[in-house]
Amino acid sequence: PVRELVALGRRPHLRALSTWSAEDTRAVDDAIAAAGIGDLVDRSSDELSGGEWQRVRIGRGLAQRAPSLVLDEPTTFLDVAHEMSVFELLARLAREGMAVLLVSHQLNLVARFADEIVLLHHGRVAASGSPAAVMRGDVLERVYEWPVVVVRDPAVGAPALVPLRGRRD
Repeated sequence: PVRELVALGRRPHLRALSTWSAEDTRAVDDAIAAAGIGDLVDRSSDELSGGEWQRVRIGRGLAQRAPSLVLDEPTTFLDVAHEMSVFELLARLAREGMAVLLVSHQLNLVARFADEIVLLHHGRVAASGSPAAVMRGDVLERVYEWPVVVVRDPAVGAPALVPLRGRRD
């Protein structure tokens, strides 16, 4: 069941011949709540959608209670509501002192929530800095090799990438 998958996050904390502690149970329960997967705990992993599986993986990472969290495309397969809940969760964890390193193609969400962005192009750093420093039309057109315009997100004022129709040659 999903609860056992999340509990695997506690494995690094168990020593040989040690037993499961109340702290381990609390860590798993807290991770399940934070990842918003309480409704999935009794389900088998082969019954999960791609998005549900992503949320379970985040829960497993949170169960470790490490000072940092590294995520690779954590919002893949998620609908908009769950994408937002993941980014809001990660922003809250960062505000609480956790270091969050995220790889994502959701550049507009990254610009909305991240303090710093490193933009890669063919495996090399093309730009790094604040969202405002990285989310510039000239930089994004060079990286994506596509015409874009950068606007301000009216809800929060963050820069937002809008790809234009038709390649500009």
